Amino acid sequence: MRGDEKQVNSRFPMEIPMKTARLLFGICFLLAFAATGCKETKTTPPPDDNDEQVGQQQAGATVNVPKTDRSEIHFSEVTQQSGVVFTNRNGEQEGHFSIVESLGAGVGMIDIDGDGRDDIMLPGGGTMKEVTPGALPSAVYRNVGELKFTDVTEPAGLNLPGHYSHGIACEDFDNDGFTDALVTGYGGLQLFHNLGDGTFEEVALSAGLSDAAWSSTAAWADMNGDGTPDLYVAHYVDWSKDKHPFCAGPEQGKREVCPPREFEGLPDLLYISAVDGTFADKSEDFGLVKDGKGLGVLIADLNHDRRPDIYVTNDTVPNVLYQNTDGSSLDDVSLISGTSLSDRGVPDGSMGVHLMDFDQNGEFDIWVANYESESSAVYSGSGNMLFRHISNRSGVTAVGAAFVGWGTLCFDADHDGDEDVLVSNGHVIRYPRAAPLKQKPLFFENMNGQRFRSVGDEAGDYIASPHMARGSAYSDLDHDGDLDVVVIHTEEPVSILQNDIDDGRAIAVRLVGTKSARHPVGAVVVASVGDRQIMRQIIGGGSYASTGTSVLHFGVGDSDRIEALEIRWPSGLTETIEGVTVGERIVAVEGQGAIR
Repeated sequence: MRGDEKQVNSRFPMEIPMKTARLLFGICFLLAFAATGCKETKTTPPPDDNDEQVGQQQAGATVNVPKTDRSEIHFSEVTQQSGVVFTNRNGEQEGHFSIVESLGAGVGMIDIDGDGRDDIMLPGGGTMKEVTPGALPSAVYRNVGELKFTDVTEPAGLNLPGHYSHGIACEDFDNDGFTDALVTGYGGLQLFHNLGDGTFEEVALSAGLSDAAWSSTAAWADMNGDGTPDLYVAHYVDWSKDKHPFCAGPEQGKREVCPPREFEGLPDLLYISAVDGTFADKSEDFGLVKDGKGLGVLIADLNHDRRPDIYVTNDTVPNVLYQNTDGSSLDDVSLISGTSLSDRGVPDGSMGVHLMDFDQNGEFDIWVANYESESSAVYSGSGNMLFRHISNRSGVTAVGAAFVGWGTLCFDADHDGDEDVLVSNGHVIRYPRAAPLKQKPLFFENMNGQRFRSVGDEAGDYIASPHMARGSAYSDLDHDGDLDVVVIHTEEPVSILQNDIDDGRAIAVRLVGTKSARHPVGAVVVASVGDRQIMRQIIGGGSYASTGTSVLHFGVGDSDRIEALEIRWPSGLTETIEGVTVGERIVAVEGQGAIR
């Protein structure tokens, strides 16, 4: 999220004094890497027929990309009949033009009562009276079936004052079988402990989560292998009422929202669970870097060693990739991995992030949504924590670079076995000159792992129209076998999008850890479908400030059965489930096999 209209290269020299030697080394490394013409380990996609369109499309305009046939991807907005009536507020009406107002919020898919249906939790945002962030309560809507929801915020005990809120990270932090929720924001954290009867108790301070810095998003995972989830908290910039500079707007004497380069970044935190439900700040012990302007966090096993690694998307400073080496420390492999900078060797304004196996080669890839003039970044994994930037060659840049990307979802929307990508967009400043304030989402159909094509204008009325979108999350909300989507906006009602594919060509797998954490972040499931190996992973974080369903979803194309499911648990155990029928919903318990 940059918030100014200058080109990246003209801003970059201003950042150099704030960088450490690792940035300079990384730029030299990337230039040397490009010059050597190192071979890519994957199958090379065919040439992009639409490269000439890069930079020519506007975020509110129709993108014409040649297609061989019409996409099956289509979503219908069902918000009005769903019973969900909610708008995230940012306090912009007060006219202070604070950067706090730009971040918006995320979406949490959380089964609050253990009935097997994901409910929806939504951070409320806040007010900005006298240039001071104030709190608005979060809301939770219980899923009563058939895409109908009931507001249970008050009886659930969530209508508390709290803090100006942004992100929601859902996790069973104490392994009691009930999913809890952590809410990030300006002024501190809120940890809502699920009491198992549909109610919550706020326990952040008693649990040791005393962080009072401006937190944007967070993610859970068992980092040290003790079976309980730990917590990574991303911080943004050092803004306050006393650090609120005047940034000029389009008219003389009028304000505009200041860009992040006007502020110092804040260091992130890593809280390690003490197993008893309390946490200790172990950021120093694990070797977290000091500089950052974090907006997105993805935790996943990126090198197949059964340990979760951490990827952090930062705004205008390099992204950070931590390799979990032994469960007690993290190695900063950002620059050497190829995921820290853009394909031009400079930092992007990065927000949303998600995981996928784009080309089904058995290595996970990272998708990052960026600011305008940068386009989304696709970092293709080639093993051993090494990645290559392939946005241009995969067709992603054909839509142009006028989008400001936030919520990012990689999932099989059309059940053909590969993962498609939805990116929600919306500007961060009040008077943008190069792109519209409200922007259309982007929907990329995965063309058999060879390239992406943009299908947003035919994917439904919501996706074909502009919004002030921020976070998004997916879940099979109506239990019809496909993944639906919830998108939250800034000062605009939330949207519930029903997936219209409804063909039953998929299976759903829920994992329950025993030796591993109950929600086993980093667990990988590989489905053998004919001659294809379809790989999915339980992740921590992802999208933007949001939490998607904990159930893994596999589209299977024209197949009527899956020969085998191989489950690779974080504990080191590998199990195989055979003879799975298309349409099944499976619960796999670590060490005990499948419950159908």
